[in-house]
Amino acid sequence: MKHYIIVKYKDEVSEADRSRIAGEAEALFKDLVGKYDIRGVDVYKNCTPRPNRYDLMICVDMPASSLALYDESSEHKKWKADYGRYIANKAIFDCE
Repeated sequence: MKHYIIVKYKDEVSEADRSRIAGEAEALFKDLVGKYDIRGVDVYKNCTPRPNRYDLMICVDMPASSLALYDESSEHKKWKADYGRYIANKAIFDCE
């Protein structure tokens, strides 16, 4: 399955921080590849900076059976603990 994390930053997050967060998120989530049967990770930054757009999308490719292990992983916990303060809103979407 594909597990998407789609992020809208808080308005006060600077462009420099947005770029830094994207790079750090990519490094953090790429560390998951090979763990918990995670097959791949892709990170995308929005290319049309409009107020009604989300800013970052992370796609984790894994079997649905790995979702609980991923949720408890140190990488996922670090993402939430270290970057949650920058996020105004997020959507989680899983699909086959």
